[in-house]
Amino acid sequence: MSDGALLEALATRGSGEVRLQALAGALAMPDGAVAFYAFGAPREAEPPGPEPRSTRVICAPEALGWWRDYCADSDRHARDPVRAAICAGISPVYWNALVPGADFAKARDGLWQHLRDHCITEGVSVPLHDLGTGRYGSFSVLQFGPGPGLGSWLSGAGPRLCAAAFGFHLTVSGEWDAPSGLCLSFREAECLALVAAGLTSKQIAQRLTLSPKTVDLHLARACRRLGVATRAQAVARALESGNIRLPLRF
Repeated sequence: MSDGALLEALATRGSGEVRLQALAGALAMPDGAVAFYAFGAPREAEPPGPEPRSTRVICAPEALGWWRDYCADSDRHARDPVRAAICAGISPVYWNALVPGADFAKARDGLWQHLRDHCITEGVSVPLHDLGTGRYGSFSVLQFGPGPGLGSWLSGAGPRLCAAAFGFHLTVSGEWDAPSGLCLSFREAECLALVAAGLTSKQIAQRLTLSPKTVDLHLARACRRLGVATRAQAVARALESGNIRLPLRF
């Protein structure tokens, strides 16, 4: 892992997932470990039900199922010590340190069941805060299944992990931040930005590894949220509201 490799990864063009994967490679994460970025939730309390519309999530496919399960249980948010530690501090949070014995599999409290269900054995998060808006998030590394462990990796990667987390956050939030009244999901904004760049639904689907039908669904939702009838109008409204910004880089 080198500073040059991290800077090159942060300059990667493409979808959020492609850029996150490049950064994970530059961080030389252990086998079975994946990167996860989420930002935009209010610090005071998570709303019940699915993830808040204002939360932007970029992650490896392995982590998506876990995130959906986590967001589906509003009671877990209120009691989650990991979330509390992320909200309250600025230092990296090693999840296992918050569990007696540092082992999710042996924890009796059902709070950790969602991690056991998805075979997550370790986790570490770098807190990300926006004090102006009162929103927070984190850049995390999750270990799925048995592996060499994050402990020894963190001893060498810790400082660069923090730098990578903030660098990625500044890049993504600078491109996708938007007023709360017209806030698109990350995928909706991503698809709409590619429309603005001149791509068709089929081309967007190939770029993002989605089906054209799924792309059309994201774009239709974006139009509804922005209160317009056509994609061209949606692009104009999204640029005006800050959901997508020029210059567009892919």
